[in-house]
Amino acid sequence: NYLLLGSLDIYDEMSVEVGISLRILNTRTMELVKATSVAAAGEEFTGLFDIGRVTEISEVAERVLDRAFEELGQPLLAPQKLPAEDAPRIAMVPFENLSEMPQANGIMSNIILSNLLANGYVCLEPGFVNEVFLLRRTMARGQIDLGTLRFLHDTFAIDYTVTGVVDLMQPARGDLTEATPSLTFGARLLEADSGTLCTAWEIHSDGADGESFLGIGRIHALGQLADDAASDLMVLLADELDETPEDWDLGE
Repeated sequence: NYLLLGSLDIYDEMSVEVGISLRILNTRTMELVKATSVAAAGEEFTGLFDIGRVTEISEVAERVLDRAFEELGQPLLAPQKLPAEDAPRIAMVPFENLSEMPQANGIMSNIILSNLLANGYVCLEPGFVNEVFLLRRTMARGQIDLGTLRFLHDTFAIDYTVTGVVDLMQPARGDLTEATPSLTFGARLLEADSGTLCTAWEIHSDGADGESFLGIGRIHALGQLADDAASDLMVLLADELDETPEDWDLGE
Protein backbone atom coordinates (compact mmCIF):
# COMPACT_ATOMS: atom_id res chain seq x y z
CA ASN A 1 0.00 0.00 0.00
CA TYR A 2 2.92 2.33 0.63
CA LEU A 3 6.48 2.70 -0.60
CA LEU A 4 9.30 4.07 1.53
CA LEU A 5 11.73 5.84 -0.79
CA GLY A 6 14.81 7.94 -0.26
CA SER A 7 18.56 8.30 -0.38
CA LEU A 8 21.66 8.25 1.79
CA ASP A 9 24.23 10.96 1.04
CA ILE A 10 27.74 11.30 2.42
CA TYR A 11 28.12 15.08 2.59
CA ASP A 12 31.68 15.07 3.85
CA GLU A 13 33.97 12.26 5.01
CA MET A 14 36.32 14.58 6.92
CA SER A 15 33.62 15.92 9.23
CA VAL A 16 31.72 12.60 9.03
CA GLU A 17 28.54 14.36 7.88
CA VAL A 18 25.68 12.24 6.57
CA GLY A 19 22.30 13.16 5.13
CA ILE A 20 19.23 10.97 4.75
CA SER A 21 16.11 11.87 2.74
CA LEU A 22 12.95 9.78 3.11
CA ARG A 23 9.52 10.03 1.51
CA ILE A 24 6.39 7.90 1.69
CA LEU A 25 4.28 7.25 -1.41
CA ASN A 26 0.69 6.02 -1.24
CA THR A 27 0.48 3.50 -4.10
CA ARG A 28 -3.34 3.68 -4.24
CA THR A 29 -3.53 7.45 -4.75
CA MET A 30 0.01 7.84 -6.15
CA GLU A 31 0.40 10.82 -3.84
CA LEU A 32 3.35 11.56 -1.59
CA VAL A 33 2.17 11.39 2.00
CA LYS A 34 5.15 13.05 3.65
CA ALA A 35 8.91 13.52 3.34
CA THR A 36 11.87 14.63 5.39
CA SER A 37 15.55 15.38 4.92
CA VAL A 38 17.90 15.20 7.90
CA ALA A 39 21.66 15.57 8.19
CA ALA A 40 24.23 15.56 10.98
CA ALA A 41 27.98 15.58 11.48
CA GLY A 42 29.96 13.65 14.06
CA GLU A 43 30.94 16.91 15.76
CA GLU A 44 27.31 17.61 16.68
CA PHE A 45 27.30 14.80 19.24
CA THR A 46 30.33 16.15 21.12
CA GLY A 47 29.75 17.23 24.71
CA LEU A 48 31.98 18.63 27.43
CA PHE A 49 35.64 17.67 27.27
CA ASP A 50 35.11 16.33 23.71
CA ILE A 51 33.06 13.42 25.05
CA GLY A 52 30.61 11.79 22.64
CA ARG A 53 32.15 12.79 19.31
CA VAL A 54 31.21 10.26 16.62
CA THR A 55 33.94 9.36 14.13
CA GLU A 56 32.31 6.52 12.20
CA ILE A 57 30.03 7.31 9.26
CA SER A 58 27.91 4.22 9.93
CA GLU A 59 27.11 5.40 13.47
CA VAL A 60 26.26 8.92 12.29
CA ALA A 61 24.00 7.40 9.61
CA GLU A 62 22.20 5.32 12.23
CA ARG A 63 21.56 8.38 14.41
CA VAL A 64 20.43 10.45 11.44
CA LEU A 65 18.02 7.69 10.43
CA ASP A 66 16.53 7.75 13.93
CA ARG A 67 16.06 11.52 13.61
CA ALA A 68 14.45 11.12 10.19
CA PHE A 69 11.80 8.74 11.51
CA GLU A 70 11.18 11.06 14.46
CA GLU A 71 10.59 13.94 12.03
CA LEU A 72 8.24 11.83 9.90
CA GLY A 73 6.17 11.53 13.07
CA GLN A 74 3.69 9.01 14.36
CA PRO A 75 1.57 7.51 13.08
CA LEU A 76 4.07 7.13 10.28
CA LEU A 77 1.51 7.15 7.48
CA ALA A 78 -0.43 10.20 8.66
CA PRO A 79 -0.04 13.17 6.27
CA GLN A 80 2.10 16.06 7.47
CA LYS A 81 -0.77 18.42 6.71
CA LEU A 82 -4.44 17.98 5.83
CA PRO A 83 -4.97 17.49 2.07
CA ALA A 84 -5.64 20.82 0.36
CA GLU A 85 -8.02 20.59 -2.58
CA ASP A 86 -6.72 23.77 -4.21
CA ALA A 87 -3.11 23.67 -3.08
CA PRO A 88 -0.67 24.17 -5.99
CA ARG A 89 0.60 20.92 -7.49
CA ILE A 90 4.34 21.10 -8.04
CA ALA A 91 6.82 18.87 -9.85
CA MET A 92 10.51 19.03 -9.04
CA VAL A 93 12.67 18.92 -12.18
CA PRO A 94 16.19 17.68 -11.32
CA PHE A 95 18.60 20.52 -10.64
CA GLU A 96 21.82 20.91 -12.58
CA ASN A 97 25.04 20.50 -10.60
CA LEU A 98 27.83 22.97 -11.31
CA SER A 99 29.47 22.52 -7.93
CA GLU A 100 32.45 20.29 -7.12
CA MET A 101 30.39 18.18 -4.74
CA PRO A 102 29.01 14.98 -6.33
CA GLN A 103 25.21 14.67 -6.24
CA ALA A 104 24.78 18.19 -4.88
CA ASN A 105 21.81 18.65 -7.21
CA GLY A 106 20.07 15.53 -5.90
CA ILE A 107 20.71 16.53 -2.31
CA MET A 108 19.27 20.02 -2.82
CA SER A 109 16.29 18.70 -4.78
CA ASN A 110 15.42 16.26 -1.97
CA ILE A 111 15.68 18.97 0.69
CA ILE A 112 13.47 21.37 -1.30
CA LEU A 113 10.92 18.58 -1.91
CA SER A 114 10.76 17.85 1.82
CA ASN A 115 10.17 21.55 2.54
CA LEU A 116 7.45 21.78 -0.10
CA LEU A 117 5.52 18.87 1.41
CA ALA A 118 6.01 20.20 4.94
CA ASN A 119 4.50 23.51 3.80
CA GLY A 120 1.37 21.90 2.39
CA TYR A 121 2.12 21.81 -1.34
CA VAL A 122 1.13 18.74 -3.36
CA CYS A 123 4.26 17.31 -4.99
CA LEU A 124 4.69 14.75 -7.74
CA GLU A 125 6.87 11.76 -6.91
CA PRO A 126 10.31 12.49 -8.51
CA GLY A 127 10.40 8.99 -9.99
CA PHE A 128 7.33 9.85 -12.07
CA VAL A 129 9.11 12.94 -13.39
CA ASN A 130 12.09 10.82 -14.41
CA GLU A 131 9.76 8.33 -16.09
CA VAL A 132 8.22 11.14 -18.14
CA PHE A 133 11.69 12.18 -19.30
CA LEU A 134 12.48 8.59 -20.28
CA LEU A 135 9.20 8.18 -22.17
CA ARG A 136 9.91 11.37 -24.08
CA ARG A 137 13.54 10.35 -24.61
CA THR A 138 14.97 13.37 -22.89
CA MET A 139 16.77 13.87 -19.59
CA ALA A 140 17.11 17.52 -18.65
CA ARG A 141 19.00 18.97 -15.71
CA GLY A 142 18.02 22.44 -14.57
CA GLN A 143 15.67 22.95 -17.53
CA ILE A 144 12.65 21.44 -19.26
CA ASP A 145 11.20 21.70 -22.77
CA LEU A 146 7.70 23.01 -23.37
CA GLY A 147 6.34 19.68 -24.64
CA THR A 148 7.42 17.81 -21.52
CA LEU A 149 6.16 20.63 -19.33
CA ARG A 150 2.70 20.47 -20.89
CA PHE A 151 2.74 16.66 -20.66
CA LEU A 152 3.24 16.96 -16.89
CA HIS A 153 0.39 19.45 -16.76
CA ASP A 154 -2.02 17.35 -18.81
CA THR A 155 -1.13 13.96 -17.30
CA PHE A 156 -0.58 14.81 -13.63
CA ALA A 157 -2.46 18.14 -13.34
CA ILE A 158 0.79 19.90 -12.42
CA ASP A 159 0.45 23.65 -11.89
CA TYR A 160 4.12 24.58 -11.52
CA THR A 161 7.58 23.11 -11.85
CA VAL A 162 10.61 24.06 -9.79
CA THR A 163 14.11 23.58 -11.12
CA GLY A 164 17.48 25.30 -10.97
CA VAL A 165 21.23 25.01 -10.61
CA VAL A 166 23.48 24.28 -7.64
CA ASP A 167 26.53 26.51 -8.14
CA LEU A 168 28.30 25.84 -4.85
CA MET A 169 27.89 23.27 -2.10
CA GLN A 170 30.97 23.39 0.08
CA PRO A 171 31.29 21.56 3.42
CA ALA A 172 33.20 23.21 6.25
CA ARG A 173 36.96 22.85 5.80
CA GLY A 174 39.72 23.10 8.39
CA ASP A 175 39.08 23.37 12.11
CA LEU A 176 35.62 21.92 12.60
CA THR A 177 34.98 24.25 15.55
CA GLU A 178 35.66 27.36 13.42
CA ALA A 179 35.04 26.45 9.74
CA THR A 180 31.63 26.97 8.16
CA PRO A 181 29.98 25.57 4.99
CA SER A 182 28.81 27.60 1.98
CA LEU A 183 25.94 27.15 -0.45
CA THR A 184 24.79 28.94 -3.60
CA PHE A 185 21.93 27.82 -5.81
CA GLY A 186 19.47 29.29 -8.25
CA ALA A 187 15.84 28.22 -8.53
CA ARG A 188 13.13 28.96 -11.09
CA LEU A 189 9.35 28.64 -10.99
CA LEU A 190 7.50 27.89 -14.24
CA GLU A 191 3.79 27.65 -15.03
CA ALA A 192 3.18 24.16 -16.38
CA ASP A 193 0.34 24.99 -18.75
CA SER A 194 2.01 27.90 -20.56
CA GLY A 195 5.72 27.50 -19.85
CA THR A 196 5.82 31.04 -18.49
CA LEU A 197 8.77 31.78 -16.23
CA CYS A 198 7.14 33.20 -13.12
CA THR A 199 10.30 34.15 -11.30
CA ALA A 200 13.87 33.13 -10.52
CA TRP A 201 15.78 33.31 -7.28
CA GLU A 202 19.47 33.23 -6.40
CA ILE A 203 20.20 32.16 -2.84
CA HIS A 204 23.61 32.32 -1.20
CA SER A 205 24.15 31.21 2.36
CA ASP A 206 27.23 30.82 4.54
CA GLY A 207 27.40 29.21 7.95
CA ALA A 208 28.86 32.41 9.41
CA ASP A 209 25.98 34.63 8.23
CA GLY A 210 24.02 34.35 11.46
CA GLU A 211 27.03 34.43 13.78
CA SER A 212 26.89 36.71 16.78
CA PHE A 213 29.02 37.09 19.92
CA LEU A 214 31.44 34.22 20.64
CA GLY A 215 30.34 32.29 17.57
CA ILE A 216 26.74 31.90 18.70
CA GLY A 217 24.51 31.22 15.71
CA ARG A 218 27.30 29.89 13.53
CA ILE A 219 26.33 26.86 11.42
CA HIS A 220 28.95 24.12 10.97
CA ALA A 221 26.86 21.44 9.22
CA LEU A 222 26.17 21.68 5.49
CA GLY A 223 22.88 19.81 5.88
CA GLN A 224 21.50 22.38 8.32
CA LEU A 225 22.65 25.22 6.07
CA ALA A 226 20.92 23.65 3.05
CA ASP A 227 17.70 23.10 4.99
CA ASP A 228 17.70 26.72 6.20
CA ALA A 229 18.25 27.91 2.61
CA ALA A 230 15.33 25.73 1.44
CA SER A 231 13.16 27.29 4.16
CA ASP A 232 14.09 30.74 2.84
CA LEU A 233 13.03 29.56 -0.62
CA MET A 234 9.61 28.55 0.76
CA VAL A 235 9.07 32.13 1.98
CA LEU A 236 9.97 33.50 -1.46
CA LEU A 237 7.70 30.95 -3.14
CA ALA A 238 4.72 31.87 -0.95
CA ASP A 239 5.31 35.56 -1.72
CA GLU A 240 5.42 34.84 -5.46
CA LEU A 241 2.22 32.78 -5.40
CA ASP A 242 0.70 35.38 -3.07
CA GLU A 243 -0.80 32.66 -0.92
CA THR A 244 0.04 30.40 2.00
CA PRO A 245 -1.46 27.10 3.22
CA GLU A 246 -3.87 29.18 5.32
CA ASP A 247 -5.47 30.40 2.05
CA TRP A 248 -6.18 26.91 0.71
CA ASP A 249 -9.39 24.94 1.01
CA LEU A 250 -8.32 22.18 3.38
CA GLY A 251 -10.12 18.88 3.27
CA GLU A 252 -11.87 17.42 6.28
